[in-house]
Amino acid sequence: MKAAVQFGERIDKLVLVELNPFYLLELEGRAEDFAEVLILKNHIKQSLNNDWEKAVSFFADYWNGKGTWKSLPDAQKKIFSVILKPNFFEWDAVFSESSSLEFWRENLPENTTLISANKTVRTIGELTELFKIKCSNWNFETYLGGHMAPITHPGVVNSLITRNLI
Repeated sequence: MKAAVQFGERIDKLVLVELNPFYLLELEGRAEDFAEVLILKNHIKQSLNNDWEKAVSFFADYWNGKGTWKSLPDAQKKIFSVILKPNFFEWDAVFSESSSLEFWRENLPENTTLISANKTVRTIGELTELFKIKCSNWNFETYLGGHMAPITHPGVVNSLITRNLI
């Protein structure tokens, strides 16, 4: 979103998937949803050097459903633990932003599409609803599945992306 704003008129179409500017939940008075996100953030930010496996298991279960971590084979747990480490820093970027929904409506391309899952986590669902209200001129698409479908079922999500970029 920031890159699209920075490149301005050179971006005529934008597709956003399972959008997570969580700071907007606080700006829009969604205290309960924001508190839920803070729990997730704190698990990651406080556990990198303490109990990373606990944080990773919480993260996996949050996004994919309770029991996900326990169901993963050890080799997959090891890989997931490694690839999640950059997430430690991503929270800083998400929470250092302060642009309003109105800012995004006014500064992102008019031809913006927000793609979301029909079985996403509550916080992403709330953000999607906020964007539907404040950015009603955007296109909104929903795919069947959960938040991780871009990874677990890329064909479904990629076809929506392609359709909205052509």
